[in-house]
Amino acid sequence: MSDGITLDGGRSWGEVSGMAGKTAIVLGTADGIGRAVALGVAATGARVVCVDVNPSIAEAAADQIRQGGGEAAATTADVTDRLQVRKAVAFAAATYGSVNYCVDVVGAAPLTPIVGGDDEIWDLAMNLNLRQAYQVLHGFGKLIFVRSHKFDRLAFTDKPTGKGRDHSDGNAH
Repeated sequence: MSDGITLDGGRSWGEVSGMAGKTAIVLGTADGIGRAVALGVAATGARVVCVDVNPSIAEAAADQIRQGGGEAAATTADVTDRLQVRKAVAFAAATYGSVNYCVDVVGAAPLTPIVGGDDEIWDLAMNLNLRQAYQVLHGFGKLIFVRSHKFDRLAFTDKPTGKGRDHSDGNAH
């Protein structure tokens, strides 16, 4: 799968980024930002492990990458659960021999008023935006901090709510 972008010197973005031939896990590969990130990572020539809580969504993302000529696998994980994160990392390592990158695109912006809001919606937002990041750090901790393993990057993203940053409506964004 090629990104089709040629930079100065005739090299591709994959060659310049250094991701070509390496393995990246993309967490949260549903439609939208996560799917676009998975496709973009694949365009660099990296092998992509698509991870989502929904197995059919993870597999659809991997299929789309393979149909475009890239190399991809899919697995399922609830990234708010540390054990499931570790299993996803182990799957990626077993499938491709190593894991070099992780891009965490998991998140949600369920809107609820701060005053008089719904605690279940607030808990969901905290789990999907904060707790899962903590669990991902734990799940990848050994790869990141063991010098014998070449783990290059761990990236987290933040999703805007679509309503901007104006909090005058009383919602927690």
